[in-house]
Amino acid sequence: MLAKIPLSFRIHPCIDMVSSMVDPKIDKLISMPEGFATSLVAAAFADRQENDGALTELKAGRVYCAGSSAHGAIGVAAGGPGGETGDPRLVLSLLKDEVVQVSCGWRHTVFVGKGGQVWSCGDGVNGKHGQGHTEVVAVPRLVEGLRDIRIVQVGCGQHHSGFISAEGSLYTCGMGLYGQLGHAGALRDEPSPRRVEKVLELSTVACGDLHTIVLRRDGRAMAFGYAANGRLGLEVDPTAQERLVAERPALLGVHAPLAQASEGVVVASVSAGGSHSVIIYSDGSAYTCGSGEFGQLGHGGRQDEARPRHVTTLGSHRVRRASCGAMHT
Repeated sequence: MLAKIPLSFRIHPCIDMVSSMVDPKIDKLISMPEGFATSLVAAAFADRQENDGALTELKAGRVYCAGSSAHGAIGVAAGGPGGETGDPRLVLSLLKDEVVQVSCGWRHTVFVGKGGQVWSCGDGVNGKHGQGHTEVVAVPRLVEGLRDIRIVQVGCGQHHSGFISAEGSLYTCGMGLYGQLGHAGALRDEPSPRRVEKVLELSTVACGDLHTIVLRRDGRAMAFGYAANGRLGLEVDPTAQERLVAERPALLGVHAPLAQASEGVVVASVSAGGSHSVIIYSDGSAYTCGSGEFGQLGHGGRQDEARPRHVTTLGSHRVRRASCGAMHT
Protein backbone atom coordinates (compact mmCIF):
# COMPACT_ATOMS: atom_id res chain seq x y z
CA MET A 1 0.00 0.00 0.00
CA LEU A 2 1.32 3.43 -0.96
CA ALA A 3 0.95 6.23 1.54
CA LYS A 4 0.24 9.71 0.21
CA ILE A 5 2.27 12.63 1.48
CA PRO A 6 0.74 14.55 4.45
CA LEU A 7 -0.94 17.84 3.67
CA SER A 8 1.43 19.65 6.03
CA PHE A 9 4.41 18.67 3.89
CA ARG A 10 5.82 21.54 1.84
CA ILE A 11 8.07 20.62 -1.10
CA HIS A 12 10.93 22.80 -2.30
CA PRO A 13 11.74 20.85 -5.49
CA CYS A 14 14.11 23.28 -7.17
CA ILE A 15 16.89 25.26 -5.54
CA ASP A 16 19.08 27.05 -8.06
CA MET A 17 22.00 28.94 -6.58
CA VAL A 18 21.27 29.13 -2.87
CA SER A 19 22.26 32.52 -1.51
CA SER A 20 22.31 33.84 2.03
CA MET A 21 18.61 34.64 1.62
CA VAL A 22 17.66 30.93 1.65
CA ASP A 23 14.46 30.09 3.56
CA PRO A 24 15.52 29.48 7.19
CA LYS A 25 12.79 26.83 7.53
CA ILE A 26 14.82 24.47 5.37
CA ASP A 27 17.02 22.46 7.73
CA LYS A 28 19.02 20.56 5.14
CA LEU A 29 19.47 20.40 1.39
CA ILE A 30 18.97 17.14 -0.44
CA SER A 31 21.08 16.33 -3.48
CA MET A 32 18.81 16.11 -6.50
CA PRO A 33 20.68 15.94 -9.81
CA GLU A 34 18.78 15.42 -13.05
CA GLY A 35 17.10 12.05 -13.44
CA PHE A 36 13.71 10.40 -13.44
CA ALA A 37 13.25 10.32 -9.68
CA THR A 38 12.95 12.98 -7.02
CA SER A 39 13.46 11.92 -3.40
CA LEU A 40 12.76 13.97 -0.32
CA VAL A 41 13.59 13.43 3.34
CA ALA A 42 10.54 14.50 5.28
CA ALA A 43 12.42 15.94 8.23
CA ALA A 44 14.37 18.25 5.97
CA PHE A 45 11.39 19.84 4.27
CA ALA A 46 8.54 19.55 6.75
CA ASP A 47 7.12 22.85 7.90
CA ARG A 48 6.76 23.33 11.63
CA GLN A 49 3.20 24.18 12.47
CA GLU A 50 1.31 25.45 15.50
CA ASN A 51 -0.89 22.81 17.16
CA ASP A 52 -2.56 24.00 20.34
CA GLY A 53 0.47 26.16 21.01
CA ALA A 54 2.98 23.32 20.45
CA LEU A 55 5.42 22.89 17.59
CA THR A 56 4.99 19.61 15.72
CA GLU A 57 7.05 18.05 12.94
CA LEU A 58 6.81 15.02 10.70
CA LYS A 59 8.72 12.01 11.96
CA ALA A 60 12.41 12.41 11.12
CA GLY A 61 13.97 10.31 8.43
CA ARG A 62 10.95 9.19 6.43
CA VAL A 63 11.53 9.19 2.69
CA TYR A 64 9.08 10.21 -0.03
CA CYS A 65 9.74 9.64 -3.74
CA ALA A 66 8.04 10.78 -6.92
CA GLY A 67 8.60 10.25 -10.63
CA SER A 68 9.15 7.23 -12.87
CA SER A 69 9.30 3.76 -11.36
CA ALA A 70 10.18 2.13 -14.71
CA HIS A 71 13.68 1.23 -13.52
CA GLY A 72 12.97 1.05 -9.80
CA ALA A 73 14.47 4.50 -9.23
CA ILE A 74 11.84 5.68 -6.73
CA GLY A 75 11.82 2.50 -4.69
CA VAL A 76 8.04 2.05 -4.78
CA ALA A 77 5.52 0.78 -7.32
CA ALA A 78 3.56 3.46 -9.17
CA GLY A 79 0.24 3.24 -10.95
CA GLY A 80 0.57 5.96 -13.58
CA PRO A 81 0.21 5.19 -17.30
CA GLY A 82 3.98 5.08 -17.73
CA GLY A 83 4.74 3.66 -14.30
CA GLU A 84 5.13 7.04 -12.64
CA THR A 85 3.62 9.02 -9.79
CA GLY A 86 3.21 12.76 -9.55
CA ASP A 87 2.44 12.57 -5.84
CA PRO A 88 5.33 11.87 -3.46
CA ARG A 89 4.96 8.37 -2.03
CA LEU A 90 6.29 7.07 1.27
CA VAL A 91 9.04 4.46 0.79
CA LEU A 92 7.67 1.80 3.10
CA SER A 93 10.76 -0.43 2.92
CA LEU A 94 12.76 2.29 4.74
CA LEU A 95 10.05 3.10 7.28
CA LYS A 96 11.98 1.55 10.18
CA ASP A 97 15.17 3.39 9.33
CA GLU A 98 16.02 7.06 9.88
CA VAL A 99 17.29 8.36 6.54
CA VAL A 100 19.31 11.58 6.69
CA GLN A 101 20.40 12.02 3.06
CA VAL A 102 19.16 11.11 -0.41
CA SER A 103 20.89 11.48 -3.78
CA CYS A 104 19.18 10.92 -7.14
CA GLY A 105 21.13 9.90 -10.22
CA TRP A 106 19.99 8.85 -13.66
CA ARG A 107 17.49 6.06 -12.98
CA HIS A 108 18.99 5.21 -9.59
CA THR A 109 18.76 6.53 -6.04
CA VAL A 110 20.94 6.16 -2.94
CA PHE A 111 19.85 6.66 0.68
CA VAL A 112 22.06 7.22 3.75
CA GLY A 113 20.90 6.32 7.25
CA LYS A 114 21.64 8.12 10.50
CA GLY A 115 24.02 5.33 11.48
CA GLY A 116 25.94 5.52 8.21
CA GLN A 117 24.29 2.57 6.49
CA VAL A 118 23.54 2.86 2.76
CA TRP A 119 20.66 1.59 0.64
CA SER A 120 20.16 1.92 -3.11
CA CYS A 121 17.62 1.10 -5.77
CA GLY A 122 17.04 1.55 -9.48
CA ASP A 123 18.88 0.76 -12.69
CA GLY A 124 22.09 -1.21 -12.19
CA VAL A 125 23.77 -0.54 -15.55
CA ASN A 126 27.55 -0.38 -15.02
CA GLY A 127 26.94 -1.29 -11.37
CA LYS A 128 26.15 2.30 -10.44
CA HIS A 129 23.83 1.35 -7.56
CA GLY A 130 26.70 -0.55 -5.90
CA GLN A 131 24.81 -3.79 -5.36
CA GLY A 132 27.50 -5.96 -6.94
CA HIS A 133 25.57 -6.62 -10.14
CA THR A 134 23.89 -4.76 -13.00
CA GLU A 135 20.28 -5.81 -12.49
CA VAL A 136 17.39 -3.51 -11.58
CA VAL A 137 16.71 -3.20 -7.84
CA ALA A 138 13.02 -2.34 -7.40
CA VAL A 139 13.05 -1.45 -3.69
CA PRO A 140 15.90 0.01 -1.59
CA ARG A 141 18.38 -2.67 -0.61
CA LEU A 142 21.34 -2.44 1.75
CA VAL A 143 24.66 -1.95 -0.08
CA GLU A 144 26.57 -4.93 1.28
CA GLY A 145 29.95 -3.59 0.16
CA LEU A 146 29.55 -0.72 2.62
CA ARG A 147 27.96 -2.66 5.48
CA ASP A 148 30.93 -2.22 7.83
CA ILE A 149 31.73 1.35 6.73
CA ARG A 150 29.98 4.41 8.16
CA ILE A 151 29.03 6.66 5.24
CA VAL A 152 28.29 10.34 5.88
CA GLN A 153 27.76 11.74 2.38
CA VAL A 154 26.84 10.40 -1.06
CA GLY A 155 26.66 11.74 -4.61
CA CYS A 156 25.00 10.15 -7.64
CA GLY A 157 25.89 10.90 -11.24
CA GLN A 158 24.55 9.60 -14.51
CA HIS A 159 26.54 6.37 -14.58
CA HIS A 160 28.36 6.25 -11.24
CA SER A 161 28.08 6.95 -7.52
CA GLY A 162 30.46 8.18 -4.83
CA PHE A 163 30.44 7.70 -1.05
CA ILE A 164 32.36 9.55 1.68
CA SER A 165 33.08 7.65 4.89
CA ALA A 166 33.22 9.09 8.41
CA GLU A 167 37.02 8.84 8.29
CA GLY A 168 37.12 10.86 5.05
CA SER A 169 37.78 8.10 2.52
CA LEU A 170 36.13 7.94 -0.91
CA TYR A 171 34.41 4.87 -2.35
CA THR A 172 33.09 4.77 -5.93
CA CYS A 173 31.15 2.38 -8.13
CA GLY A 174 29.63 2.26 -11.61
CA MET A 175 31.15 3.24 -14.95
CA GLY A 176 34.90 3.79 -14.90
CA LEU A 177 35.64 4.18 -18.61
CA TYR A 178 36.46 7.89 -18.34
CA GLY A 179 38.34 7.75 -15.05
CA GLN A 180 35.39 9.15 -13.08
CA LEU A 181 35.85 6.51 -10.34
CA GLY A 182 39.34 7.76 -9.51
CA HIS A 183 41.08 4.38 -9.75
CA ALA A 184 44.27 5.18 -11.66
CA GLY A 185 45.21 2.57 -14.24
CA ALA A 186 41.85 0.82 -14.02
CA LEU A 187 39.36 2.34 -16.46
CA ARG A 188 36.76 -0.33 -15.83
CA ASP A 189 33.34 -0.59 -14.23
CA GLU A 190 33.06 -1.32 -10.52
CA PRO A 191 29.77 -3.06 -9.51
CA SER A 192 30.55 -2.67 -5.80
CA PRO A 193 31.94 0.40 -4.00
CA ARG A 194 35.73 0.41 -4.14
CA ARG A 195 38.00 2.63 -2.05
CA VAL A 196 40.00 5.25 -3.95
CA GLU A 197 43.62 4.97 -2.87
CA LYS A 198 45.69 7.90 -1.57
CA VAL A 199 42.70 10.25 -1.32
CA LEU A 200 41.99 11.05 2.34
CA GLU A 201 40.36 13.61 4.60
CA LEU A 202 37.39 14.28 2.28
CA SER A 203 34.05 15.83 3.21
CA THR A 204 32.05 15.93 -0.03
CA VAL A 205 31.70 14.10 -3.35
CA ALA A 206 29.79 15.44 -6.37
CA CYS A 207 29.26 13.22 -9.42
CA GLY A 208 28.47 14.54 -12.90
CA ASP A 209 27.75 12.58 -16.06
CA LEU A 210 31.35 11.49 -16.65
CA HIS A 211 33.36 13.35 -14.01
CA THR A 212 33.69 13.71 -10.26
CA ILE A 213 34.67 16.52 -7.89
CA VAL A 214 35.57 15.98 -4.24
CA LEU A 215 36.15 18.47 -1.45
CA ARG A 216 38.82 17.94 1.19
CA ARG A 217 38.34 18.90 4.81
CA ASP A 218 41.02 21.55 4.42
CA GLY A 219 38.93 23.35 1.80
CA ARG A 220 40.79 22.21 -1.33
CA ALA A 221 38.86 20.70 -4.24
CA MET A 222 40.00 17.83 -6.47
CA ALA A 223 38.61 16.66 -9.80
CA PHE A 224 38.94 13.61 -12.04
CA GLY A 225 37.25 11.88 -14.97
CA TYR A 226 36.41 13.16 -18.43
CA ALA A 227 37.94 16.59 -19.01
CA ALA A 228 36.20 17.64 -22.26
CA ASN A 229 34.85 21.23 -22.33
CA GLY A 230 36.97 22.08 -19.29
CA ARG A 231 34.52 20.55 -16.81
CA LEU A 232 37.33 19.50 -14.46
CA GLY A 233 38.80 22.99 -14.25
CA LEU A 234 42.24 21.46 -14.83
CA GLU A 235 44.83 22.25 -17.47
CA VAL A 236 44.78 19.54 -20.15
CA ASP A 237 46.04 19.36 -23.72
CA PRO A 238 42.89 19.55 -25.91
CA THR A 239 44.77 18.07 -28.89
CA ALA A 240 45.65 14.86 -27.06
CA GLN A 241 42.55 12.69 -26.72
CA GLU A 242 44.17 10.41 -24.15
CA ARG A 243 44.79 13.39 -21.86
CA LEU A 244 41.10 14.28 -21.78
CA VAL A 245 40.80 11.59 -19.13
CA ALA A 246 42.16 12.37 -15.65
CA GLU A 247 42.36 8.96 -13.99
CA ARG A 248 43.46 10.13 -10.56
CA PRO A 249 42.17 13.06 -8.45
CA ALA A 250 44.10 16.29 -9.07
CA LEU A 251 43.97 19.49 -7.04
CA LEU A 252 42.13 22.48 -8.45
CA GLY A 253 44.13 25.69 -8.21
CA VAL A 254 42.62 28.62 -6.32
CA HIS A 255 41.70 31.42 -8.70
CA ALA A 256 44.70 33.78 -8.59
CA PRO A 257 42.91 37.13 -8.02
CA LEU A 258 40.80 35.55 -5.30
CA ALA A 259 43.84 34.09 -3.54
CA GLN A 260 45.64 37.42 -3.64
CA ALA A 261 42.66 39.40 -2.37
CA SER A 262 41.61 37.06 0.42
CA GLU A 263 44.17 34.83 2.06
CA GLY A 264 42.55 31.94 3.82
CA VAL A 265 39.61 31.69 1.42
CA VAL A 266 38.82 28.01 0.83
CA VAL A 267 36.30 26.03 -1.15
CA ALA A 268 33.02 25.70 0.75
CA SER A 269 31.04 23.46 -1.62
CA VAL A 270 31.17 21.85 -5.05
CA SER A 271 28.63 20.61 -7.58
CA ALA A 272 29.02 18.59 -10.78
CA GLY A 273 26.59 18.76 -13.71
CA GLY A 274 26.31 17.02 -17.04
CA SER A 275 29.42 18.64 -18.49
CA HIS A 276 30.07 21.57 -16.15
CA SER A 277 31.03 22.25 -12.55
CA VAL A 278 30.47 24.89 -9.87
CA ILE A 279 32.87 25.78 -7.06
CA ILE A 280 31.65 27.94 -4.17
CA TYR A 281 34.26 29.65 -1.98
CA SER A 282 34.00 30.54 1.68
CA ASP A 283 33.70 34.24 0.84
CA GLY A 284 30.46 33.52 -1.05
CA SER A 285 31.90 33.81 -4.56
CA ALA A 286 30.83 31.30 -7.23
CA TYR A 287 33.09 29.98 -10.01
CA THR A 288 32.01 27.81 -12.93
CA CYS A 289 33.81 25.85 -15.64
CA GLY A 290 33.02 23.41 -18.43
CA SER A 291 30.39 23.52 -21.14
CA GLY A 292 28.54 26.81 -21.58
CA GLU A 293 26.45 25.69 -24.56
CA PHE A 294 23.14 26.42 -22.83
CA GLY A 295 24.28 29.30 -20.65
CA GLN A 296 24.61 27.00 -17.63
CA LEU A 297 27.82 28.69 -16.46
CA GLY A 298 26.01 31.94 -15.72
CA HIS A 299 28.42 34.29 -17.50
CA GLY A 300 25.88 35.72 -19.89
CA GLY A 301 27.27 33.82 -22.87
CA ARG A 302 27.53 30.32 -24.26
CA GLN A 303 31.27 29.74 -24.45
CA ASP A 304 33.07 26.94 -22.64
CA GLU A 305 35.38 27.79 -19.74
CA ALA A 306 38.49 25.64 -19.35
CA ARG A 307 39.31 27.11 -15.93
CA PRO A 308 36.92 28.15 -13.14
CA ARG A 309 35.64 31.67 -13.85
CA HIS A 310 34.03 34.04 -11.37
CA VAL A 311 30.26 34.41 -11.88
CA THR A 312 30.08 38.20 -11.66
CA THR A 313 26.47 38.29 -12.86
CA LEU A 314 25.41 37.40 -9.30
CA GLY A 315 26.48 40.85 -8.15
CA SER A 316 26.96 41.18 -4.42
CA HIS A 317 25.07 38.01 -3.51
CA ARG A 318 27.00 35.64 -1.29
CA VAL A 319 26.36 32.11 -2.53
CA ARG A 320 26.28 29.23 -0.09
CA ARG A 321 25.60 26.28 -2.36
CA ALA A 322 24.88 25.43 -5.98
CA SER A 323 23.15 22.50 -7.65
CA CYS A 324 23.91 21.43 -11.23
CA GLY A 325 21.63 19.58 -13.60
CA ALA A 326 22.57 18.18 -16.99
CA MET A 327 22.38 21.53 -18.78
CA HIS A 328 21.38 24.03 -16.10
CA THR A 329 22.48 25.38 -12.72
